[in-house]
Amino acid sequence: MSASFPQYIADVISEGPPPDPLDVKLRKEGFMANHPVVFVPGIITGGLELWEGHQCAYGLFRKRLWGGTFGELYKSYFFRSIMDKC
Repeated sequence: MSASFPQYIADVISEGPPPDPLDVKLRKEGFMANHPVVFVPGIITGGLELWEGHQCAYGLFRKRLWGGTFGELYKSYFFRSIMDKC
């Protein structure tokens, strides 16, 4: 029989702090990022958001900078013109 939810919470708290995230663990081992990560947009969404950058881009945090949903891209003239040529 499974433990109750309050007991589960008590067990989790008593286990101590959670392990470090992967990036923190790798930094502690001496690894450093040399290149930015490039995401290739998927089929459902093609949006890219700014999560970290220069101070001048502070107002763009979590704003969509490029792309949209597949439906938005499909409706666009550019996408339709490409599909007409295929």
